[in-house]
Amino acid sequence: VLRKGTPKARKLFKNEDQERWNNALQSYIKAVKQRAQGQKTSKHAANLVKDDEWWRERLPKIIANDRKIAKPDLERVMRWKLARGKFRPTLPALIRRNTQESIAKHSAEAFSRMENQDLKGAIKSLCELSGVGAATASAILACRWPKQAPFM
Repeated sequence: VLRKGTPKARKLFKNEDQERWNNALQSYIKAVKQRAQGQKTSKHAANLVKDDEWWRERLPKIIANDRKIAKPDLERVMRWKLARGKFRPTLPALIRRNTQESIAKHSAEAFSRMENQDLKGAIKSLCELSGVGAATASAILACRWPKQAPFM
């Protein structure tokens, strides 16, 4: 499994061989499964594998089709993000404070900005939502625009 900043990860980043990148993706999926197995005490870990697949496969289509996200999608992004990294118990409650209307407004504005190549503006728009910081905003944007918006 590649870890960010390791010599293997740096070497892969400089490589253009499609097969090596496909192998890295398979390693990523394996690492997500291992992470989920190692977090049996976390209520989020049980959904990590399903949520990760949803984030990679389904959420980009939702964003492309709807041009905004719904409250359950924002809550699921947060659940996915927290299961992957450091759990911050106050964030889910902050996310739930947002109304569907404000989520739709700020996400539509962010996605419009991304279509105009304005990553900074898109992140600022999403950060107007309660509980959404740069990392969560980048997670939302990276699934649809991975080359322009890396997940932090």
